[in-house]
Amino acid sequence: MPASTGCISDEPSCGRLHSVVPHRRAESVCALILVLMPRASVPDVTAALAAPEELDDVHELLGAAGAALAARGFPNWLPEYARDRVQADIDQRVAWAVRDTHDALVATFMLRAEPVRPYVDIEWGDAQAVARYLNRLAVDPARQGQGIGRWCLAFIAQACRASGATAVRCDVLSANVPLRRFYERNGFVARGERYHSGWHFVVYERETTDDGR
Repeated sequence: MPASTGCISDEPSCGRLHSVVPHRRAESVCALILVLMPRASVPDVTAALAAPEELDDVHELLGAAGAALAARGFPNWLPEYARDRVQADIDQRVAWAVRDTHDALVATFMLRAEPVRPYVDIEWGDAQAVARYLNRLAVDPARQGQGIGRWCLAFIAQACRASGATAVRCDVLSANVPLRRFYERNGFVARGERYHSGWHFVVYERETTDDGR
């Protein structure tokens, strides 16, 4: 099963300060970051490491996102991400949960220090950079088009900076041109291509040495 990034929406622009607070069980300093966002256009959401009791919510959201991608002609998230893999991601503290003010899970993503599958022969901006590897970025299909995906990418950039990483890396299904354009609009640069799990992916990198926008 591919471990690439996922859902897309038409995202509004970023700008001013929006605070991010941790989940009650989160201990990571990343969840305490202040993210530069405009109050007028960004959703009122918070991000924190996913807690064990959020397993079912995260798994359900990933399944819904995969089904939505397939309905658009991109079935690379089928069959759905296995529940035990979500459990492992939570246990390893790489799974994140994004919730709104009503405590509804609206997005999730995995962010780790090593890629799920090693990247080979990719011309990174800085091959020696400390990097974080993003996969399974998914927005609730019912909440797409509200700026949540862009908010997540800005949060991820800031979290990486806070942890000392200077790059975020991921891959995106080559055929999913709208999703590729979404990442490119948000500062990601194509660095190469790779094949795995029977799919062709474009490899992306975003340097986090900017202001996180």
